[in-house]
Amino acid sequence: MQWLKANLSTIIPAAVLLVFLIAAVVSVVRGKGSGCGCGCADCPAKKDGHCEK
Repeated sequence: MQWLKANLSTIIPAAVLLVFLIAAVVSVVRGKGSGCGCGCADCPAKKDGHCEK
């Protein structure tokens, strides 16, 4: 418990950064499923209306 109290000022910012990192990874993984990611100009699915918004 003493070690935890002594290092709390390092643990809290590290935990906050870890939460942001996990959120960024989740966002990238979820975004990858919505579209091919190749850009609409060269998208092979463009003729099917895949890139239309």
